[in-house]
Amino acid sequence: MDIPHSVASGALDAASDPIGVLDADGVVVGGNDRWASFAHLGTTADDGTDYVAAMADTGEDGNRIADALRSVLDSTASASVEYDYPIDGTRRRYRFRATAFDAEGERYVRTVHEDVTEQAVAERAVRERDEALWASAAVLNHDLRNRLTVASGWLDMLPEGDAEGSGPNPKERIANAVERADETVVDAVHYLRIGRAGVAEDEIDVTALANAAWKNLEGETATATLDVRSPGTVAGDAVLVTDALTRVFDNALTHVGPDVLVTVDAFERDGEAGFYVADDGPGIPVGRRERVFTLGETTVAGGTGYGLPVVARIAHLHGWDVRVTDAETGGARIEFVTDPREPRVRGEVPDPRLAGQ
Repeated sequence: MDIPHSVASGALDAASDPIGVLDADGVVVGGNDRWASFAHLGTTADDGTDYVAAMADTGEDGNRIADALRSVLDSTASASVEYDYPIDGTRRRYRFRATAFDAEGERYVRTVHEDVTEQAVAERAVRERDEALWASAAVLNHDLRNRLTVASGWLDMLPEGDAEGSGPNPKERIANAVERADETVVDAVHYLRIGRAGVAEDEIDVTALANAAWKNLEGETATATLDVRSPGTVAGDAVLVTDALTRVFDNALTHVGPDVLVTVDAFERDGEAGFYVADDGPGIPVGRRERVFTLGETTVAGGTGYGLPVVARIAHLHGWDVRVTDAETGGARIEFVTDPREPRVRGEVPDPRLAGQ
């Protein structure tokens, strides 16, 4: 479709970023209104300007832009460079992009200086938060666990004392509390470390991972039954998905009992698809189904509350949804929606307790 020149020119001028067009020699042949008023690292970019040479004369960032332009003019389809430049006394982050195209038998390059300051600030905030979480994990794993080990050692030196009634004596109560605290620290550190090394996107066989996860619980599944049907394959991280399945299986064993029947299969419903894990237990009440993925939520005495929240975090880091529904047997069915109707942005599990912090 041929676009009238006035329409194309109006579309360029309506763009919020400075856009310029260079010929095959890197000379400016035109640009939008923002291009004309843009700083261009302190140089000019009027029509007829050798933009490659002009950029190269502005310093290190300009040299990188010039190199990107040369690569596109030579053969590369596109190239990009990020740089900082102060505007009105405030440092801004820009992404320069150059893309080659042909028109009327001639080669041209479309260039744009996109202001990505807000994106850069957001990415830095994410990095800083990640570093803070990692530092917290190191403190928990080293300093706090060392203190718990010391407390446990001193506790072993205390006399047993007399039990009151049929319950545990004070020393046993303290020992149980220290042990639970240590288990909570271990689970918390594991939670913080999930995905830190990245999330692979390999084609993985859910059947193989389910069997591997079941084997991880060997010794607890002697009287339980695993029925893996045809859950298919998904794109994901085998290590993380195996961890998630292990925790779902363990959750079924804990809440249903050692004779539980666990079923793994694929599903497709209402434009969504994925795989599920179902048990033949009493199920999870509707009012608790969202809360089971919340950190600290547990109904098991001595539980740390990290089991299903870890599962949710692994799912969300893959860009999947995870939800609880009813199994055909009336038990709990945890669905991993690997192809959600509305694609999820890969990221962390939202926690309302962190709002405003």
